[in-house]
Amino acid sequence: MIRRSRDEVPGTDRQISPQVRSKIVALTRMSPPQELGISHWSSREMAKHLKKAYGIEVSHNFVSAYTVLTVAQPT
Repeated sequence: MIRRSRDEVPGTDRQISPQVRSKIVALTRMSPPQELGISHWSSREMAKHLKKAYGIEVSHNFVSAYTVLTVAQPT
């Protein structure tokens, strides 16, 4: 039987560094760059921007779940 590491198996969580988590929180507090043509972040747009601008690959599902857990929602 061939075993794969967690990073090779689709659908498994991998460790997300504190630096990446901090970048996600920082982006939620900023408006998206004008060249994206959007007025607010969606989890998909943020995940695409992280990959393109910073070379950071995270799923939009992680971005969504992490922001819900860590970023205060407006009241």
